[in-house]
Amino acid sequence: MKYMIDRGFTEETLKRFRIGYYTGYYTGERVIFPIMDENRRVVAEARRAIDEQQPKYMFFPHDRSAHNTELFGLHIAIESGRKVVHLVEGFTDVMMMYQNGIENVVACMGMLQDAQIEKLRSHFEEVIVMFDNDLAGKASAKKAVERLIEVGVKASLVSITGEDKDPDAYIRNQGIDAFKELIGQS
Repeated sequence: MKYMIDRGFTEETLKRFRIGYYTGYYTGERVIFPIMDENRRVVAEARRAIDEQQPKYMFFPHDRSAHNTELFGLHIAIESGRKVVHLVEGFTDVMMMYQNGIENVVACMGMLQDAQIEKLRSHFEEVIVMFDNDLAGKASAKKAVERLIEVGVKASLVSITGEDKDPDAYIRNQGIDAFKELIGQS
């Protein structure tokens, strides 16, 4: 877990999200991100390469229905008791925000799917979308906001600007106070 600690994550955060480690002959060293449903049941896992091994991510559903239906961190966001949730793209975005006191955050792990929209709608009143600071992320974020609004969910967009590519990097480089100012929670 040295890789994740070197990236700025505490042992408490790694334990809270049940982060693991895997070494495979063909797949190399990988960080394991368990994906849990709202009842804390592990329904899938994603394995991220630590080095330049390809593919960067490998997805292993434990349940066929888990593919493209879950939101990483959903159980924690629900437990926060907040009716507003931040929607990000990646695992480390959720973890870094959580570690810095923002527990109402989930990741869609790619394109936002209909089943994920339904989960957001059933648990939260408002969604703040913050995807990666690249062309694909900006286009996906705009589409996500439009889709959420179409189904009656109050949604807004916060754009990461500058050199930082995502919420994880923004917090590490600019600090949590600057991030809270960016998202309007200062």
